[in-house]
Amino acid sequence: MRPWLFLIPLTVLTSTAISQASLAQLEQRFSRDRDQLYAEGRRPSAEQELKLTAQHTEQLKTFLEQGASGDDRWSGRMLLADLYLMQRQRDQAKEALQSIDVAEASPVLLLLAADLAMELRQQPLRDKFVQTAIKHAAQPKTPLAERMEVGKILMTLLVEIDSGEKIFTDALAQATDDEARAHVRWYHCEAIREREDLPENSYYQVLEKLARDLPNTHYGSIAKDRGTASQFAIGAAAIPFQAKTTDGKELTLQSLRGKPVVLAFWSAADERAQPLVDKLNELRSQQPDLFVLGISMDDDPAAFEKACKTLGASFPQTCDGDGFATELALRYHVETAPTLIVLDRHGRIAGLNLHIDTRDARDQLRAALERAERPIK
Repeated sequence: MRPWLFLIPLTVLTSTAISQASLAQLEQRFSRDRDQLYAEGRRPSAEQELKLTAQHTEQLKTFLEQGASGDDRWSGRMLLADLYLMQRQRDQAKEALQSIDVAEASPVLLLLAADLAMELRQQPLRDKFVQTAIKHAAQPKTPLAERMEVGKILMTLLVEIDSGEKIFTDALAQATDDEARAHVRWYHCEAIREREDLPENSYYQVLEKLARDLPNTHYGSIAKDRGTASQFAIGAAAIPFQAKTTDGKELTLQSLRGKPVVLAFWSAADERAQPLVDKLNELRSQQPDLFVLGISMDDDPAAFEKACKTLGASFPQTCDGDGFATELALRYHVETAPTLIVLDRHGRIAGLNLHIDTRDARDQLRAALERAERPIK
């Protein structure tokens, strides 16, 4: 019998442990269980996968009965419906969705639940979720970011184009100054980007219009830089930036002129973080004048700084806690981590979209660093 056919011991969670956990912690445990099931290239059987899903279903039910509070109550029910669907238990999945309290659940969660209801062919329930979400989003107390996310989901996932556009139109009408208007239009650009029914260049057209109409606003300037970054080529001027490091120092592109620079967009929570840090430390030891700036794509600055110490990341770091929406990533059009961008001594692009995962990738990084090392004439 092949080794991978043996059942792998799974995490055993007591009722007390489940009741004391948050939904996020429970999902992390579920993820670790799945990683264990597939560890070392194993190919689990359908029976093993089903057993794992059934175990997670029971643990989640216990959590909802004993420990769930706040938004976890409704997010947990949506996850429960999804787990039931994986087991082809459609009636139980419907019951889980129907138990979501539309008066308590957030508008975003209701729209995600609407998508699941559609998969279950529950059109009335889907419409109920959508209509309630739109009503909640229209309330003045709903934060702008949540309203914009509602608009985006309506226009993309649920293909409720008119309803989504109205969310953005109303928010734009309520904006009191150019900064607020630019913020709404930035969110609208992101919604346009994810629409599959529009021409491929639609996103860049609305992005350019935002930059042109509101150039002196925060998001207007980001839109301009993002458009520039989308056209980057070797030898192009890098986008000027200003960043504050975790040790309180201010950095600008101009202040780094004369040095080769690596902008390392990374996440300390990524499984590839340690090899990346080791490689960057090695490069710094080999090239003493090389400046490496770590740009965190994490959303918890305190946890990031702690992880940097554990990983041995001694080079300067910046972390604003905005995750993949961190400002430098937005301006440089970076959407995956880790991603390395190399700048030469003149502040020009010497290497784009680099990483260290393969031999070819490391060779490309080495070539970029050689270009960056050329002295200023």
